Amino acid sequence: MVYFQFFSQNNTKTPTSSIPCSTNEECLENRATFNSRQHCPDCLPECEIIQYKVQSSFAAYPNTRSIEKVLQRVDKHFKAMGQSLVQSNTSACSNNRKVALLDNIVAVEISASPVATEILAESPMYTWVDVISSIGGQTGLWIGVSLISFVEIAELLFLLLCHCMEKIYQSISIRWKHFCQRYISEKISSRF
Repeated sequence: MVYFQFFSQNNTKTPTSSIPCSTNEECLENRATFNSRQHCPDCLPECEIIQYKVQSSFAAYPNTRSIEKVLQRVDKHFKAMGQSLVQSNTSACSNNRKVALLDNIVAVEISASPVATEILAESPMYTWVDVISSIGGQTGLWIGVSLISFVEIAELLFLLLCHCMEKIYQSISIRWKHFCQRYISEKISSRF
Protein backbone atom coordinates (compact mmCIF):
# COMPACT_ATOMS: atom_id res chain seq x y z
CA MET A 1 0.00 0.00 0.00
CA VAL A 2 1.25 3.46 -0.84
CA TYR A 3 0.07 6.32 1.36
CA PHE A 4 0.45 10.05 1.03
CA GLN A 5 -0.44 12.40 3.83
CA PHE A 6 -1.66 15.90 4.42
CA PHE A 7 0.01 17.73 7.25
CA SER A 8 -2.72 19.69 8.97
CA GLN A 9 -1.31 22.73 10.69
CA ASN A 10 -3.60 25.14 12.51
CA ASN A 11 -6.59 22.93 11.67
CA THR A 12 -6.19 23.34 7.92
CA LYS A 13 -6.21 20.63 5.30
CA THR A 14 -3.70 22.35 3.03
CA PRO A 15 -1.11 19.87 1.79
CA THR A 16 2.43 20.93 2.53
CA SER A 17 4.04 17.71 1.37
CA SER A 18 3.25 15.04 -1.16
CA ILE A 19 5.92 12.57 -0.12
CA PRO A 20 4.87 9.07 0.94
CA CYS A 21 4.27 8.46 4.64
CA SER A 22 7.26 7.00 6.45
CA THR A 23 6.80 3.44 7.64
CA ASN A 24 8.10 4.52 11.06
CA GLU A 25 5.27 6.99 11.66
CA GLU A 26 2.57 5.99 14.13
CA CYS A 27 -0.11 7.25 11.74
CA LEU A 28 0.90 4.81 9.02
CA GLU A 29 1.31 1.95 11.47
CA ASN A 30 -2.25 2.49 12.74
CA ARG A 31 -3.55 2.77 9.18
CA ALA A 32 -1.80 -0.40 8.05
CA THR A 33 -2.74 -2.33 11.21
CA PHE A 34 -6.36 -1.30 11.55
CA ASN A 35 -7.03 -0.15 7.95
CA SER A 36 -9.33 2.57 9.18
CA ARG A 37 -9.59 6.28 8.35
CA GLN A 38 -10.34 7.04 12.01
CA HIS A 39 -6.82 6.00 13.05
CA CYS A 40 -5.12 8.10 10.38
CA PRO A 41 -7.37 11.04 9.44
CA ASP A 42 -4.48 12.99 7.90
CA CYS A 43 -3.52 10.27 5.41
CA LEU A 44 -4.96 10.37 1.92
CA PRO A 45 -6.63 7.22 0.59
CA GLU A 46 -4.19 4.66 -0.72
CA CYS A 47 -3.25 4.86 -4.39
CA GLU A 48 -2.82 1.15 -4.79
CA ILE A 49 -4.04 -1.80 -2.71
CA ILE A 50 -2.90 -5.37 -3.08
CA GLN A 51 -5.34 -7.76 -1.44
CA TYR A 52 -5.27 -11.51 -1.29
CA LYS A 53 -8.43 -13.53 -0.96
CA VAL A 54 -7.86 -16.34 1.51
CA GLN A 55 -9.40 -19.61 0.48
CA SER A 56 -8.81 -22.83 2.33
CA SER A 57 -9.54 -26.41 1.46
CA PHE A 58 -8.44 -29.69 2.94
CA ALA A 59 -8.37 -33.37 2.22
CA ALA A 60 -7.08 -36.46 3.94
CA TYR A 61 -3.32 -36.70 3.58
CA PRO A 62 -1.82 -38.93 2.51
CA ASN A 63 -4.48 -40.67 0.49
CA THR A 64 -4.75 -44.45 0.50
CA ARG A 65 -2.80 -44.86 -2.74
CA SER A 66 0.23 -42.87 -1.62
CA ILE A 67 0.43 -43.76 2.09
CA GLU A 68 3.18 -46.37 1.59
CA LYS A 69 5.31 -43.99 -0.45
CA VAL A 70 4.89 -41.18 2.09
CA LEU A 71 5.64 -43.57 4.96
CA GLN A 72 8.91 -44.61 3.29
CA ARG A 73 9.93 -40.97 2.76
CA VAL A 74 9.10 -40.07 6.38
CA ASP A 75 11.01 -43.10 7.72
CA LYS A 76 13.99 -42.14 5.57
CA HIS A 77 13.86 -38.58 6.92
CA PHE A 78 13.62 -39.64 10.58
CA LYS A 79 16.40 -42.23 10.19
CA ALA A 80 18.65 -39.54 8.71
CA MET A 81 17.94 -37.45 11.82
CA GLY A 82 18.49 -40.43 14.13
CA GLN A 83 14.85 -40.70 15.19
CA SER A 84 11.95 -43.03 14.55
CA LEU A 85 8.37 -42.36 13.54
CA VAL A 86 7.01 -44.77 16.17
CA GLN A 87 8.74 -44.53 19.54
CA SER A 88 9.68 -47.77 21.23
CA ASN A 89 7.95 -46.73 24.44
CA THR A 90 4.57 -46.28 22.75
CA SER A 91 2.00 -48.98 22.32
CA ALA A 92 1.98 -48.50 18.57
CA CYS A 93 3.51 -51.39 16.71
CA SER A 94 4.46 -51.69 13.07
CA ASN A 95 0.81 -52.23 12.07
CA ASN A 96 -0.09 -48.92 13.62
CA ARG A 97 2.63 -46.99 11.78
CA LYS A 98 0.09 -45.91 9.20
CA VAL A 99 -2.25 -44.66 11.90
CA ALA A 100 0.60 -42.79 13.59
CA LEU A 101 1.53 -41.27 10.26
CA LEU A 102 -2.04 -40.15 9.56
CA ASP A 103 -2.34 -38.65 13.06
CA ASN A 104 0.95 -36.74 12.94
CA ILE A 105 1.50 -35.51 9.41
CA VAL A 106 0.06 -32.61 7.50
CA ALA A 107 0.79 -31.17 4.08
CA VAL A 108 0.42 -27.43 3.68
CA GLU A 109 0.41 -25.73 0.31
CA ILE A 110 0.26 -21.97 0.07
CA SER A 111 -0.13 -20.52 -3.39
CA ALA A 112 -1.25 -17.31 -4.96
CA SER A 113 -4.16 -17.29 -7.31
CA PRO A 114 -3.03 -17.92 -10.88
CA VAL A 115 -5.41 -15.26 -12.16
CA ALA A 116 -4.59 -11.70 -11.17
CA THR A 117 -7.49 -9.28 -11.20
CA GLU A 118 -6.96 -5.57 -11.57
CA ILE A 119 -9.89 -3.40 -10.60
CA LEU A 120 -9.71 0.18 -11.80
CA ALA A 121 -11.86 2.76 -10.09
CA GLU A 122 -12.31 6.02 -11.91
CA SER A 123 -13.93 9.21 -10.79
CA PRO A 124 -14.66 12.00 -13.24
CA MET A 125 -12.42 15.00 -13.06
CA TYR A 126 -15.07 17.24 -14.62
CA THR A 127 -18.84 16.76 -14.60
CA TRP A 128 -21.08 18.04 -17.40
CA VAL A 129 -21.94 21.09 -15.32
CA ASP A 130 -18.23 21.86 -14.91
CA VAL A 131 -17.60 21.50 -18.66
CA ILE A 132 -20.49 23.78 -19.62
CA SER A 133 -19.48 26.31 -16.96
CA SER A 134 -15.90 26.24 -18.20
CA ILE A 135 -16.96 26.77 -21.83
CA GLY A 136 -19.26 29.63 -20.82
CA GLY A 137 -16.56 31.22 -18.71
CA GLN A 138 -13.93 30.98 -21.45
CA THR A 139 -16.22 32.42 -24.13
CA GLY A 140 -17.26 35.20 -21.77
CA LEU A 141 -13.65 35.97 -20.98
CA TRP A 142 -12.15 35.84 -24.48
CA ILE A 143 -15.05 36.72 -26.79
CA GLY A 144 -17.24 38.71 -24.45
CA VAL A 145 -20.22 36.48 -25.19
CA SER A 146 -22.46 35.19 -22.45
CA LEU A 147 -25.78 33.40 -22.23
CA ILE A 148 -27.50 36.75 -21.86
CA SER A 149 -25.93 37.85 -25.17
CA PHE A 150 -27.31 34.76 -26.90
CA VAL A 151 -30.78 35.46 -25.47
CA GLU A 152 -30.57 39.08 -26.60
CA ILE A 153 -29.55 38.00 -30.13
CA ALA A 154 -32.48 35.54 -30.24
CA GLU A 155 -34.83 38.29 -29.04
CA LEU A 156 -33.52 40.67 -31.74
CA LEU A 157 -34.07 38.04 -34.45
CA PHE A 158 -37.59 37.37 -33.15
CA LEU A 159 -38.46 41.09 -33.16
CA LEU A 160 -37.05 41.49 -36.70
CA LEU A 161 -39.13 38.54 -37.87
CA CYS A 162 -42.24 40.00 -36.23
CA HIS A 163 -41.57 43.40 -37.84
CA CYS A 164 -41.11 41.82 -41.28
CA MET A 165 -44.29 39.77 -40.87
CA GLU A 166 -46.17 42.92 -39.84
CA LYS A 167 -44.91 44.80 -42.93
CA ILE A 168 -45.91 41.90 -45.19
CA TYR A 169 -49.34 41.73 -43.54
CA GLN A 170 -49.84 45.49 -43.94
CA SER A 171 -48.80 45.31 -47.60
CA ILE A 172 -51.20 42.43 -48.29
CA SER A 173 -53.94 44.21 -46.35
CA ILE A 174 -53.51 47.41 -48.39
CA ARG A 175 -53.54 45.49 -51.68
CA TRP A 176 -56.66 43.61 -50.65
CA LYS A 177 -58.36 46.84 -49.68
CA HIS A 178 -57.49 48.43 -53.07
CA PHE A 179 -58.65 45.31 -54.89
CA CYS A 180 -61.96 45.29 -53.03
CA GLN A 181 -62.50 49.01 -53.70
CA ARG A 182 -61.78 48.59 -57.42
CA TYR A 183 -64.03 45.58 -57.65
CA ILE A 184 -66.90 47.36 -55.92
CA SER A 185 -66.46 50.50 -58.04
CA GLU A 186 -66.48 48.39 -61.24
CA LYS A 187 -69.64 46.60 -60.15
CA ILE A 188 -71.34 49.87 -59.36
CA SER A 189 -70.31 51.48 -62.66
CA SER A 190 -71.42 48.43 -64.64
CA ARG A 191 -74.92 48.71 -63.20
CA PHE A 192 -75.41 52.23 -64.49
